[in-house]
Amino acid sequence: MSYILLSLSNIGSPLYVWVFSDYAISEASEEVSANYAEILSTLTSPWFMVLAIAATVVISIIVGVIAKKVYNKQFANAGIM
Repeated sequence: MSYILLSLSNIGSPLYVWVFSDYAISEASEEVSANYAEILSTLTSPWFMVLAIAATVVISIIVGVIAKKVYNKQFANAGIM
């Protein structure tokens, strides 16, 4: 569970772009090139946000399971468990 929460903590910055997409794209087009703003607009769709969160959760679960197996083996070799 901690791997999932830790991984989702990095979504704070892109969350602003997803929630306030029109404002973020207009500000990006003023500050940087129009090409960047166009690419940013493709990444602000709701399905991309759901996909990013789902991928983060799935990968976090996989990494958590792998880490548990590795740590259990290391602890067993060290005589802790």
